[in-house]
Amino acid sequence: MKARTNKITRKGVSILDNIKLKISPPFGGYFFSLFVILFVVCFLLYIEKDFWALLLFVFASLFVLMLSTTDKIVFDGQSISRTGIFPKIWAYINGQKTKINLDSINQVETSILLTLKKTKKVSYIYKTVVRGFESSLVFASSVNDNYRAFMKALISRVNKEALDFSSLEISRYTTQKEKVLAEAKTLKLFLDDSSEDLKLDLLLLKNRSKNADDFETSLNSDEIIAKRQRLHKLANELKVLGYLPQSLEAFRRALALKPKDAWLYFEYSRCLQLFAESERNERFARKAKAYLRLSRIHGKGDAEILTYIAEAYLQYSDLNKAQETFRMALKRKEENYRALLGLAEIALREGKIARVIHYLMKAQTVAKTNALREWTSKEIAYFAKLNSDLSYVEKEMSRVDWLEKIHFGKKFTIWVFLTGFPLIVLGTFYEQSLGTIGWTLSTLSLLGWMGLNASASFLTQRTPL
Repeated sequence: MKARTNKITRKGVSILDNIKLKISPPFGGYFFSLFVILFVVCFLLYIEKDFWALLLFVFASLFVLMLSTTDKIVFDGQSISRTGIFPKIWAYINGQKTKINLDSINQVETSILLTLKKTKKVSYIYKTVVRGFESSLVFASSVNDNYRAFMKALISRVNKEALDFSSLEISRYTTQKEKVLAEAKTLKLFLDDSSEDLKLDLLLLKNRSKNADDFETSLNSDEIIAKRQRLHKLANELKVLGYLPQSLEAFRRALALKPKDAWLYFEYSRCLQLFAESERNERFARKAKAYLRLSRIHGKGDAEILTYIAEAYLQYSDLNKAQETFRMALKRKEENYRALLGLAEIALREGKIARVIHYLMKAQTVAKTNALREWTSKEIAYFAKLNSDLSYVEKEMSRVDWLEKIHFGKKFTIWVFLTGFPLIVLGTFYEQSLGTIGWTLSTLSLLGWMGLNASASFLTQRTPL
């Protein structure tokens, strides 16, 4: 699927022509619905209501399947919306919307969720959250052509200040698997002796060079620059596809041909961190942080990369380095919206509400879109209320306290639900009374979990100002 991004001007107004992209939303809710249906079916079979069990299974399963297949997230060039019946009903109950206009988007964040590790690659899901004034939409997918076309079309129309680096990264690199793997094999990235190609490149350069200056000149030759760019692009494409060892090798070889590139260090660090998570290897995690430091050293004159480095430190919960790097980015570019938001986040984690307000006010003055200015204005009003109104603070603390209790209750009900299963099995084969206890525990805990989950969705919303 290809997104058409041609612009047509009619009566002085620029509009987007023939854009309509669709992707599937997360199916967790539908899988849970099927699980509840199967649970009820098993209970009906247990009490020997076979006809009703079969009837419920057939009709309810078909109904859920129909709803899931018609539920899509659609981007038409002007707005992003969700079409499912259940999401619309739930959004209405919560007082939210299932449609976000393009000019109201204030945040697009993408996170990587590792799912499966194979011999040659790692499988992961990209989860993207798009937030507007009164609602947010979540979609998740492996990186396929539909997802990438959707993200590329969406991101190209959203101000860069609202995007995190992962969202930008997905839209930049191709995921044509066969083409990428063929190029990787051509460069021998899948072989154990792949480093021999790197040694050969450097040896030829050194043989051509009579001294260090000549060697430096050779690194900047057209042939080497082209190969370096090819390796850099391929490294990111392999990372997106999940071929992390091969991606790391491509990054390493690109760095050998350009050893002081801040962006290469930064992207290499991100790849190392992913690899460390997939392997659960602390040594690679430390190595990722080391290359992040090198990226900061060599990118100290670039406000953009310094901001992304600071955000990476924030993800590591290294508040001191994150704060220091955000300030470095602000020295290079005073109108740096994301750096100011980062400093506000650090101040919030430290419990310094007055500083949060200070940084948000500065961020509002440099925001480039109305969506960002309006969102920042609401955040300022919220934290100003927290800073000045003791009764409001008590209400918010009570809300957060109840939310924590509900999360604990959800974990407890899941534990009780699972405890009921062995009793159900024992009751089926040995003592019927144990089965009755098991069904009672599982049913009550399932109903409790559903009630707590519904309550949590209301408590996640802040107390009205």
